[in-house]
Amino acid sequence: MTALAVIGRNVRNARRYPLNTADLLLLTPLAQTILPSVLLGAAFLVDGNAVGLEQNTGTTELLSWLVLGVVVTSAIVGVVWTMTGDISGARETGVLETLWASPTSPARLTLGSGLSGFIFTLVASAVVIIVAIPFGADFRLDRAAWLIPIFALLLLAVLGLGYLLAGLLLIVREAESALDAVGSIVSVFSGSVFPLIVLPGPLLAFAQILPTTWILDLLRHVLLGSTLMQPWSTTWLAAAGLSIGQLVLGLVIFHICVRAVRRRGTVGQF
Repeated sequence: MTALAVIGRNVRNARRYPLNTADLLLLTPLAQTILPSVLLGAAFLVDGNAVGLEQNTGTTELLSWLVLGVVVTSAIVGVVWTMTGDISGARETGVLETLWASPTSPARLTLGSGLSGFIFTLVASAVVIIVAIPFGADFRLDRAAWLIPIFALLLLAVLGLGYLLAGLLLIVREAESALDAVGSIVSVFSGSVFPLIVLPGPLLAFAQILPTTWILDLLRHVLLGSTLMQPWSTTWLAAAGLSIGQLVLGLVIFHICVRAVRRRGTVGQF
């Protein structure tokens, strides 16, 4: 089974269970992130302007700023969920060992899961953006060409995180909920719902080693004109270097974990 076959399978499953997919990628981010944050932020507006947000980020577009945070959050959670969920589901149904006995490598099968999750999140994010526009969200499109490399780096970053957590899932038993929580923590410390400048030193340092922090910073700068944490070229170097590094790290850990469970004969155990 190739990566494309896995994508096709997951698309069919999503069409078969559309409510589950919509809940994970669309309804949950809206209910847990955008609505509470917008309502809380609205309570502190000064003459209709998000003064505090402007001081910290360089933009007063609260709704637009939060929507772009949800775009990155959905990519993180969606890709991690599909990559770990496909392994967990195959293991529970007893077909994981059979799948891995095929000529296609486990990494390629998991890649298909991650790509399908990324496709789902792109569709869900487009829906969120379209729905947000009538409510006042405003995005600049004069630099939209930059979205291509930004989303390419986002894909590398979330695939790396997905491989890392999928590998740990093979080793750590009954860890699905804990590993899913890691994705949520990464999205929060990427600055999805608050300006990172408010974080104390150690937490800010942690946030700055996450590639999604710099990717989200670029995304908001391009579409909203917000202030970057670092100069343009430095931000791109950080985003690219950390994204590639996270992908390599994730693949290495995934391969180590795959070899470990194969050597122990515990591929199908959970």
